[in-house]
Amino acid sequence: MGAKCYACKYGENINNTEGNINLSHFVKKYPIGRGGYARVWKVQLKQNNKIYAMKEISKVKAYLKKWITSIRYEKHILTSLHHNFISNLNFSFQDEENLYLILDYFPGGDLRFYMNQGIFFSQSQIKFFISNIILGLNYIHNNNIIHRDIKPENLMFDGRGYLHLIDFGIARKIRKDKPINDRSGTPGYFAPEVIMKKSQHFSSDFFSVGVICYELIFGKKPFKGENKKEMAEEILYKKIRIKKNEIPKEFGDDIEALPNFINSLLRRNKKERLGYKGIDEIKKHKWLEGIDWSLVENKKMENIPFIPSIGDNFNINYVNEKDNIHLEHHEYIEYLKKINQAEIFKHFYFNYYSLKLLNENNNNYILKKKSSISSKNTNDTDGNISNNDEIISN
Repeated sequence: MGAKCYACKYGENINNTEGNINLSHFVKKYPIGRGGYARVWKVQLKQNNKIYAMKEISKVKAYLKKWITSIRYEKHILTSLHHNFISNLNFSFQDEENLYLILDYFPGGDLRFYMNQGIFFSQSQIKFFISNIILGLNYIHNNNIIHRDIKPENLMFDGRGYLHLIDFGIARKIRKDKPINDRSGTPGYFAPEVIMKKSQHFSSDFFSVGVICYELIFGKKPFKGENKKEMAEEILYKKIRIKKNEIPKEFGDDIEALPNFINSLLRRNKKERLGYKGIDEIKKHKWLEGIDWSLVENKKMENIPFIPSIGDNFNINYVNEKDNIHLEHHEYIEYLKKINQAEIFKHFYFNYYSLKLLNENNNNYILKKKSSISSKNTNDTDGNISNNDEIISN
């Protein structure tokens, strides 16, 4: 028997064996991105024509690159999150060869796409970008999650110009009993403590925000290097201390607080870094004065300072780049047999809308229960005999 598609407004039935969303419910449009083990497609849900981004992950390639743990982490983390400034997970499912994550689609492209075009961003635009990133980080940090890969490629614009955090592949939940101290992230953006394999903190993400802010202002990264080793040495030993007269003249005279903002985010000692004592340190910084945080978070701004172009806002050469793992069909099948799929990928299915409906039903039940109890207590005070009164009377 089919089950209702809770993603569809009109509740059309989905007729398949388990009543679950699967690949047949989507129309593939075209690829819009790729990663180490995945390709990202623009897809359309047939029942209501809504557009999503579909992350298609090869089980074999993920197995060969030892990315399975990260994929499971990403899916697990995303099922616990839902916010205006992140890429939300709507569905996840699998077939014999692939895993699928159905995520929010952002037609504006990523921040790197526009940076590569040499666009000059005004100070008000950069403030807006940073405020969006901070709101996304505020939400995930409140859920004890550190992103660990904040960079322009992982910041996507929706059609209106709001910026969102994407790609939670190396995100981790912070636990007191188990420090995060592995070296993961993108060279040039990760903090000194990541390089030194010391305990990471929410402020490790803020260091990356500082790098992005520097890059948007100066058109280059603060740390240079011909290779990863040289880049790491720069991050560990180079002291960033921007002076007011070093800010490009195009930004005008109202730049008094800008150097301090970037310098404070790029402190090598995480305990001295802006945001270490709480994200409000960043939100209340003088450079971000004037930001109406509530208005931004609720996406109710009337004059958004940057409107992205709508179209193919991605590097087509990168999307079409061939994978570095080439397998013959028989080799692929053999690897599939080696993977204990029943154990490794169990509980991979997820449907946000059915979970939302379940939560709403539970909340309604609780409200009705409270209303019933309240009504009963009111009757008791009016002199009516309750069940307890009857027992006592007997």
